[in-house]
Amino acid sequence: MRAQAMNWLVLLAPSALGCAALVEFPDDPQLVTELAPAQPGDPSGADWTCLGSTQAPGAPAAALAHVRILACDALQGCAIPLVGLRGRVCGKLDVDCTNPLFTGVTDAGGALEFDVPTGRAGFDGYLELVSPSVPCNDSGSLGPASAQLCGLLPGCDERAPDERCQIAPYVRTLQFFNPPIAASLPQPLTLTIISSPALLALVRASGSDFDPGSGHVFVTARDCAGAPAAGVAYDMRQGAGQVVKMYMESGVLTRARSETDGTGMGGFSFVPPGFVDIAAYNSAGTRVGSVGVVAAPFTLTSTVLAPPGAFAD
Repeated sequence: MRAQAMNWLVLLAPSALGCAALVEFPDDPQLVTELAPAQPGDPSGADWTCLGSTQAPGAPAAALAHVRILACDALQGCAIPLVGLRGRVCGKLDVDCTNPLFTGVTDAGGALEFDVPTGRAGFDGYLELVSPSVPCNDSGSLGPASAQLCGLLPGCDERAPDERCQIAPYVRTLQFFNPPIAASLPQPLTLTIISSPALLALVRASGSDFDPGSGHVFVTARDCAGAPAAGVAYDMRQGAGQVVKMYMESGVLTRARSETDGTGMGGFSFVPPGFVDIAAYNSAGTRVGSVGVVAAPFTLTSTVLAPPGAFAD
């Protein structure tokens, strides 16, 4: 694993991104490969005793599962519901969501409800959330960053705004469901999304230029007991030399750290569009899992990664 030499501090508390997981799901065991024998006594305190387990998940009991998602602002929390966000549920391999399984709009409480097909092993697709676009010089929606956002849009003249000056107040969000949803969820899940001005500020706080053509991917590691896992290092094969990797430390994201803290959270910015796969290694250097997701321009993708056998009764 490569050490990060530069210190990139992003002023974003774990709670602002859903307490280390935008939506808390463990990884799909079928996506985890090349596992080594369990390493007892991990110094990070994480539980890896399920590594190497051959226990297979049970088949779904019903053909459909019901899901309720509550959308919240990453910085303001759920006190003010995010109404009118457009949501689509898409199959994992449907990168452009050309054949959505569900389309809808968040209601007055900021909630979105839908059913997903469980298939043989559960639904492992994703939820896309987008907000209706506004003119980039709309300071009421975008605040002081409106002028900077206009500057990111090719061909936009903010003095005479046209369709080239439209931007979404909230960053497009893709939440990949891991493990696959195999049964109706008894409680709503909270998905926190970040505003376009906030994402711009976070990237520029690092001293980096904002690239609207690249994506951002966040991953939360969970151990065999389902707890956020410290001491986990992530690796992404795609975009070598371009991708910026960071981990949470004391409530901020930093390039100086080389593994997760107690939140289990890490991420990648400046990710090239397309499918990317992320591998995870514990503090002993043992590969504990991998997961594949989609990255897209000006989009935040999130998922959770855990080994097979995690959460087994």
